[in-house]
Amino acid sequence: MTTIIQLLQVEFDPTDTFYPLNLSRVQEIQSDICGHVFKLDQEFENSEMLERAIEEEIVSETGLMVRQFDYQVADTLA
Repeated sequence: MTTIIQLLQVEFDPTDTFYPLNLSRVQEIQSDICGHVFKLDQEFENSEMLERAIEEEIVSETGLMVRQFDYQVADTLA
């Protein structure tokens, strides 16, 4: 099963010191990733598992730790 997720909003963790960036660069990355669509090719038993997978995708895409995010499920394909 494929779940298609659209990222509506993201806020990165300002205490993330592994990749310290200035505020304007962090805001630019936040702006760029909002609206991004992720395709997750697995089934999720609950929303917590889905949200963990989304968070991992965001971190993988940006290299930044996530504080919080909002998303919508755009579609689910069998």
